[in-house]
Formats: sequence, C-alpha cells, structure tokens
Amino acid sequence: IFERSIKEANVQVQADPQQVRVNGTATVDGTKTTLAMVEPIGGSDVTRERAISAQLDEAARKKMGLVLDPVLTGLIKVELKQMQDGGEKQTIDLKDATLNLPWVGWSKGKGIPAKATFAMRSAKGVTYLDDFYIEGEGFSAVGKLTLDKGGLLSADFVNISLNQDDSFSLKLARKGRNYKVDASGLRYDARALLNRLFHEKGFGDEQGTSAITVTANIAEVGGYNGKVLRNVEMVYGAKGGWLDQ
Repeated sequence: IFERSIKEANVQVQADPQQVRVNGTATVDGTKTTLAMVEPIGGSDVTRERAISAQLDEAARKKMGLVLDPVLTGLIKVELKQMQDGGEKQTIDLKDATLNLPWVGWSKGKGIPAKATFAMRSAKGVTYLDDFYIEGEGFSAVGKLTLDKGGLLSADFVNISLNQDDSFSLKLARKGRNYKVDASGLRYDARALLNRLFHEKGFGDEQGTSAITVTANIAEVGGYNGKVLRNVEMVYGAKGGWLDQ
C-alpha cells in the first residue's frame, strides 16, 4: 500500500458485497501508524479510500521520503491519502515542529500552530511536493518543492506573507551544497533578517558549511523605526552562516 512496507498490522475488517473496510494500526516503513481503507468489490461504484496517519520525527520522515532539512525540524503529525491517480495528498500538523527560512530571516517556533497540505509523488530518487500550501498565525505561502536524500533540492513559492503586509515570491535551488535564492515582490519586512545577520549568530546552525547567494528585487523593504527603502535591488552571499559578499 502506498508502495510502502506494512508490518505488525492490528486491524478490523468489515466486508459486504460492495466493499471491504479496514481500520486499525500497523507499522509503515518502521513507523507506528493508524490505517483507514475502503476497497470496492467487483463492479461496485464505491470509491476506493486509502489513508494513514502518524507522528513523524526526522528519522521516520527520512524513511517516508520527507527530508526537509534545513527548513523543518522536530515532530510532525501526518495524514496521508492516496489519490485516484496514484499520487499522495498529505496534510501535516506543524504545531510541534520548528520551521526555518534563515535566508529571509524567518522562523516558526515549536508550539505555534501551523498546517501544510500538498500532493506528493516520487520518481528516480526525487520527491515532488506539488500544490504546497502552508498557513499559520500571521504567515502563509503557496508553491511547490522538490526533495532528494540530501534534503531540500528546490522550492518555488508565490504569495509569501511571513510578516504583516509582506508580499513577495521566492525561488530556491541547490547545487551540491550551495544554494541560490531569488526573491522578488511588492513588500518585505527585513527587520528579522537584519537582526539575525548583524546582531545575532547569523544562520550558521541551519546553513552549516553550505554557501548561499541571495538576489532580491523588492519594491518596498521595511526596516527599524518605520524606515522604508524603495525599489531595492540587492545581492548578498553567505558561507557558514555569515556574510561573505
């Protein structure tokens, strides 16, 4: 099921001439999960349903192809449904996880409610998260991501709002251990990024030894004390979490 290994099943099976219903628990790819399935019988017009739900830490996510380093750490709750075309629709509760977009100076701490939904498919060692939507208190974004065994491979987000009045798009691509980020849009509140780069520890914990180049073209960039820069075009680079250009 879901092209995944299922063991140690403890389920109830109910059958009639139209369908078979299966509910219970099992170990899926080494992770304890809850199962709910409906299978039509013969020419029945009953809709096939296959769903699993589980709590996943970093190790369990890796087994299921959800390697989101360095953006996501901590525990997540996943509900996975198989679609008619064979793809997977996932809903993730991110309340107990930490999210980091260090390159734009934003993070969500553990305990802050947030949810994400996406359609997931895999091919040739690459996992694709299409129709990705994330929303929480004061932030939201729409886009798509690709992942490989090394973590986040690329991202393409539109309609990003990380702070009040933010409105920008972001594209990210990884080659080897180097990242390239392009940001563009109407407005971006840069206070958190400025504070992190110049007054805190940079973002070395998330970036590690990777190098990153960020190119931005933003109509309005907000700073401290109500200061606003307009028609901002900038490029900055960082290595090991600190500015190097």
